[in-house]
Amino acid sequence: MHRRIFALLILGAVGAAGGEFPPGPLREARQVRALTAEALARRPEVRLSGVVTFVEPETGITFVQDGTAGVALDVGVPSRLPAEIKAGMRVEVRGTAAPGRYAPVVAGASGGAPEVRIVAPDRFPTPLAGSLEQLLGGQHDGRWVEMRGTVRSAVARVFAPESEAEEDGGDAESAGSSALRLVLELGTPAGRYTVILPWTKDRPVPVELVDARVRVRGVLGSIVNRWRQWVGLLLYVPDLSEVTVERPPAADPFSLPLRRPDEIMGFAAEAPEEDRVRVRGVVTLVQPGFRIFLRSDNGPLEVQTPHDTQTLEPGVEVDAVGYPILGGKRALLQDARIRIRGPAGNPLPLPSTHRQALALHLDGELIQVSGTLFQNALRGRSRVLVLEIEGQMVEARFGSSLSGVEDRQVGDLQPGSVLEVTGIAQVQGRSDWGGRVRPTVLNLLLRRPGDVALLHEPPWWTPSRLAAMVGALLLLLAFGAGWVVMLRRRVTAQTAVIREQARREANERERRRIAQDIHDDLGSRLTQLVLLGARVKAAAGGDAPAGELGERISETARTTVQTMDEIVWAVNPGNDTLQSLGDYLCKVATSLLGGAGIACQLDVPAVLPVRPVSAELRHNLVLAVREALHNVVKHSRSTEASLALRLEGEDLVLEVTDNGIGLPADGARRGNGLGNLQRRLAELHGTCEIGPNAGGGTKVRLTARVGAP
Repeated sequence: MHRRIFALLILGAVGAAGGEFPPGPLREARQVRALTAEALARRPEVRLSGVVTFVEPETGITFVQDGTAGVALDVGVPSRLPAEIKAGMRVEVRGTAAPGRYAPVVAGASGGAPEVRIVAPDRFPTPLAGSLEQLLGGQHDGRWVEMRGTVRSAVARVFAPESEAEEDGGDAESAGSSALRLVLELGTPAGRYTVILPWTKDRPVPVELVDARVRVRGVLGSIVNRWRQWVGLLLYVPDLSEVTVERPPAADPFSLPLRRPDEIMGFAAEAPEEDRVRVRGVVTLVQPGFRIFLRSDNGPLEVQTPHDTQTLEPGVEVDAVGYPILGGKRALLQDARIRIRGPAGNPLPLPSTHRQALALHLDGELIQVSGTLFQNALRGRSRVLVLEIEGQMVEARFGSSLSGVEDRQVGDLQPGSVLEVTGIAQVQGRSDWGGRVRPTVLNLLLRRPGDVALLHEPPWWTPSRLAAMVGALLLLLAFGAGWVVMLRRRVTAQTAVIREQARREANERERRRIAQDIHDDLGSRLTQLVLLGARVKAAAGGDAPAGELGERISETARTTVQTMDEIVWAVNPGNDTLQSLGDYLCKVATSLLGGAGIACQLDVPAVLPVRPVSAELRHNLVLAVREALHNVVKHSRSTEASLALRLEGEDLVLEVTDNGIGLPADGARRGNGLGNLQRRLAELHGTCEIGPNAGGGTKVRLTARVGAP
């Protein structure tokens, strides 16, 4: 039995170490905070007994702490808890654990508020005392703590969760809440933090706390981002009684002893009684509502102030009382109050170079440098000039917005201009391995357009113009290259055309020569043969066989002469026209039909359109028409025939019709030559249609494509 109990104790201890607890409700706030996301998803039951450390009904922010830790309650917005529940009461809480915006919280079992029962009035827990550095990180979120600091400001304002992004006890999306709060800003040597107290409109703001060193007790809250990551802390204080003044503010802060700017945050054997320091200097630059820069005999100083600076201008001597802090790598004053002493004359800038500004540590000093304008740009509402000084880039920006006229005045400066610029030096550095800060970057903060003086106009060969010129040259080169390529293509195409034309002309000359030779040589010989045949016939006298032989010789010679004339006509390039083809076809039709005693009708325009017709096409069309006319003479038994020629688009249409007996019922016979017509036209990529004529007889329709005009 004892072994069994011991084993259960061991298992319970192991489970608790891994975020799992023994069965039953969780009874310690520490157990709720230790739950993992997986355990929170199961919504374990919680029963706590503790003290309410903070409650704000309007926003639902509520914290409870027991002897182990503090935890927030999810009570809704606004709070659904009874109004009589106040901070400092001991209560019993029943609910379930749930994930909060940062740490786990206690919520209701069914999505509502947890059950909270008042046990009795009690006192607040013993606070966890710690400095700002010790409480950073969020590990003590929700715990009652004690912190110290100096009150920098005190103001009453309405709660705005979207701007504070704080972790609270409930659903902090309380944009509709109207909780009035007293917000105290406390400063420490390590930084600043915010203290929040519930407030009412009838209570005056305790401005007497400003500049007092105080001890504050309250609940430590966390500022988180949208990824539930800790980014800062704040303190929820239930009542002003938890704010204890340890050192009251000075009666007159401007009665503090003057300090030299180079002494601020220097070595001191003992901590000063007063957190603030008082300095004196002449204003060199004013950024309204943010900061001013001072010059003194012991160096420059940046002074940040939330107070009105509209009455300040460069050249005015002032006293400034503020809290010294380390801003980056230099000391500055924060939350300063400023008192004007009177005019001291416009401060003159220190002539400097880039190297001197870095070597002499002129950070915060009003200096004057010269350089070449590299870029002139508008970033947001601020005009920025990028200068090249001694081979280094320096940004010069205006500390305040410029008017439209002033911005145009500065914006007209062109890159390449040599400028003399006056402004506050802002030196940035980096630490080496030995911890020493080495200045590396110089920037300038300008006051007004008059701080920029034009020494030399930019040369004509500015980078923009050079880029434009190079671009134009490249464009011309590209255009020239394209033009050369186009000309080369045109020359190549024209050369091919010229060569084709030369070849064609050579062919035409050769055709003319052949036609001339045939006509002159062979024609004369055939003519002699005709004459010889006639003489043979005359010499034969009554000898019939000899006379018939002479007649046959003459007829054969005349047929050969006719064929030769047709060949000469086809070969001659001067006849490669539609007009020549029409005239020749009319001549052929008249000759064939007239010789057979058949009346010939011609439907051919006297003037035909100018269209080129190749020798091959002319020759084949003449042969086709001659064959069609030959069939009319040989087979049709007609007394009248016609030849028609017309153009239909780019097609030449030839029609041969007669009034004869027409085609046999079984179609064209093989011996009538009509099949040759169809084959011949097919070789010309044309058509041949043979059919009955509308008025009786036969109609042959030939179609062939001729060239464009």
